[in-house]
Amino acid sequence: MKYIRKASLIIMLIMMLYITLEHIDNLDRNLFENGVYKELNENTKVCEKKLLLSKGLNNCFEKTFDLEVISRNNYCKTIAHRGYSNIAPENTIPAYKMAGKYGFYGAETDVYETKDGYYILMHDETVDRTTTGSGLISQLTLEEIKELTIDSGANVSKYPGLRVPILEEFFIVCKEYGMVPVIEIKNISNPIVFIDLIKKYGLEDKCIVISFNRKLLENIRNINKNINIQAIIDITIDNINYCKKNNFDIDTSYKVVTKELVSYAHSKDVKVNVWTIDDIEMRSKLIQYGVDFITTDLFTN
Repeated sequence: MKYIRKASLIIMLIMMLYITLEHIDNLDRNLFENGVYKELNENTKVCEKKLLLSKGLNNCFEKTFDLEVISRNNYCKTIAHRGYSNIAPENTIPAYKMAGKYGFYGAETDVYETKDGYYILMHDETVDRTTTGSGLISQLTLEEIKELTIDSGANVSKYPGLRVPILEEFFIVCKEYGMVPVIEIKNISNPIVFIDLIKKYGLEDKCIVISFNRKLLENIRNINKNINIQAIIDITIDNINYCKKNNFDIDTSYKVVTKELVSYAHSKDVKVNVWTIDDIEMRSKLIQYGVDFITTDLFTN
């Protein structure tokens, strides 16, 4: 009788083991049919696969996404649009210091020239939107602009008495935090003076100059062969070829980017910067496309 009980127990354990293995096999098959193994094989190492599979199907999808972003993000660099303008007023020293503290690869700014030849940081051609003053920057002196207070932007109340910075102040912050200055030229009168200022701060091959103004960028390239330049134009075959011809990279709206165009740009040794990305799904898609830079108000590295 004792042996019969033992035999029954063994048979029961064997049946339970069989049912368990059958269940695992079905789960394994489902994972394969849902493309999870394929995704894992493409994006993760063996040890990571084991970790993912041990956590179940839902966690698999979640973890796979995170790993993909982290691994590919080693190649895609993040640029703070007008500084970290999501938490401090755009184009101000606090916004750039925040960008540095949050570890951005680069910080983008907009440059206008004042009436007396200084370069200030401001997106608009007038001071109206972001300061207590009014008028065209080109018709105001630096002294007049420095008398104004910035009264608009994220968390502006935390920064009483905030003033409009000049380009040199931006360079100092970028060097302090090891960020690449990304300088969008809105309006300057003398490219040689502009380039000399970049050289003065040792940033000739450590900055990126961008603009919508193709003729200005071509002029800068003719003067200097070392400065990194990105033309702000839609990414198309013709525009990629134009950038290749002039030794530019391309800075484009995300709305016209495709994986095929990014691949074509890379085949011509043209890097792709995409603006302005504040949506996580779009960010993930662009990283999958292989873009080199993402300009954002929101995401850090």
